[in-house]
Amino acid sequence: MTPPAAGHRIVILCEGDTEVIAVKNFLGPQLDRDGLKSVGLQPINLKAKFGDISIKTVGSTKDARVVAVFTLIDLYGLGGPPYPKAASVAQKHSIARDWLQGQVPLLDAGFFHPHFAVHDIEAWLLAEGTALSSRLQHKLKPEPKAESIDFDQPPSKRVNTLFLQHRKHAYRKKLDAPTLFKQVSFEAVYTTCPYFKVFYDDLANVARGIS
Repeated sequence: MTPPAAGHRIVILCEGDTEVIAVKNFLGPQLDRDGLKSVGLQPINLKAKFGDISIKTVGSTKDARVVAVFTLIDLYGLGGPPYPKAASVAQKHSIARDWLQGQVPLLDAGFFHPHFAVHDIEAWLLAEGTALSSRLQHKLKPEPKAESIDFDQPPSKRVNTLFLQHRKHAYRKKLDAPTLFKQVSFEAVYTTCPYFKVFYDDLANVARGIS
């Protein structure tokens, strides 16, 4: 991945450690493969402090190298907007995105890009399956509808259960996630996770516009 200091950069405000790991080991390398090496991704760990999104977005406007700010936050863990009891995933996503957009002062069009991992970023691992199978040393079937896993049993909890079953220890995000996100197949995630596809297309389009 192109170091952020080399020319233009896109800031990605990440919910926590796992999102930072995914940006460095999965998203950045894919942008390189797509011929967008001149654009650096700069992940910033919010440590789940969503109140910092506005501050860090506005602060990024003061750096001439920053062309856009994206968010990469778990939808189920956001906890900000109230959802109707029977709201669908699509409705929750729309409500959450509008809520997040409202947290940031009006900026130049195209600078702030609120996005979510639905329901959380481990959905990408379940959707692809192969990397997780290798790490667990147990054959798993890909879950092409991983983004539809509900709030009560989000993907990260399912991954943790699989680790406990097959490795006899919990899913260790800082230790397991780097290997998983280096190995996961982009195409499998891109073709089966529609919210991820929207996120990546937006990211690539911004990067393409400044390359």
